[in-house]
Amino acid sequence: MVIKKFLATIAICVLAVVAYAMWSSVYFKQVTTYDRVGLQSPKMPAVNCWGDSLTAGVMGDGVTYPKTLQQIFSAQLIANGNRTSTPMVRNLGISGETSLEIACRGGLKMHLRSAVMMNRPGHPETFEIATKDGRAVSILRLGDVGVDPVRVNGITGRLNRVNNNNLYTFTPTYIKHQDTLAPGSSVTTYAATHYRSAIPIIFIGQNGGYQSNGDLIRQQKAIIKNQIGGNRQYIIIGLHTGTAKQRADLEKQMQKTYGKHYINLRAILSKNGLKIAKIKATAQDKQMMEKGMTPASLLAADALHFNAKGYRTVAKIVYARMDALGMIHYPVGAQSILKNYY
Repeated sequence: MVIKKFLATIAICVLAVVAYAMWSSVYFKQVTTYDRVGLQSPKMPAVNCWGDSLTAGVMGDGVTYPKTLQQIFSAQLIANGNRTSTPMVRNLGISGETSLEIACRGGLKMHLRSAVMMNRPGHPETFEIATKDGRAVSILRLGDVGVDPVRVNGITGRLNRVNNNNLYTFTPTYIKHQDTLAPGSSVTTYAATHYRSAIPIIFIGQNGGYQSNGDLIRQQKAIIKNQIGGNRQYIIIGLHTGTAKQRADLEKQMQKTYGKHYINLRAILSKNGLKIAKIKATAQDKQMMEKGMTPASLLAADALHFNAKGYRTVAKIVYARMDALGMIHYPVGAQSILKNYY
């Protein structure tokens, strides 16, 4: 009898070990490479939050939606018995940038407009950068998040903005001899090269930078296509400003293009934003919501940026949509700590 109990105990322990191994093999994967880009150890990759001041978190009193998203990931993992390996959430927002500038940082194709001699004696040679359709590039105008070091025609170095006329210089990191880069040489940012194994969350367009709705979509797709597996895992956040009537055409086109990968932020906030934030609607909120606008209680004093509660609400909406699309991987039987908001 004692031997049978002992064997039964051993069998239970073995089954427990096997069950844990099966769970961990689903939730984690070994470090591998794809197209020379290292994938992270957690099965869910890093998250890149591309955007402007609404992503950087201006007027949020230290609260940003990327930071809150990271906190929600941590809370979810702890709730399901795992206290480590929280996916990295990168805040790649630069205040004031246009959609074109953000897209250039995130993977939109860029090239030299003229030949450039590297390591020229005296002052470095200045040059312009353009997109495929010939538009002047103005990255580094307001900050360097994910830009340097760049690769120009495969050569790594630092890109420096000279002035407000979109002139740049390039200083190679290792090459010491003089060499000439031909017109049309590709220019690739650090993020576009090294952050490709992440899930992109794209919240751009509030500061303009696109010529049409279709142009904005092309810029968004440039970031998506630069990611490994980006055609399957990405989130597009729609503009939260304006009324339902004012945004109808843009939102219709976004919905048709991206389906459930598109978050109609204005519509969700105007309908359920205060409920998600657990805020009682004011008279002003009700008036704005009737027009399909984001309620004032979620906005900062400038009526454009979010306040702390607004940024937290955006993070909850983003997390819930990622969960609904299967981007967040749980052990079998685990439950999400947030419901989906549609």
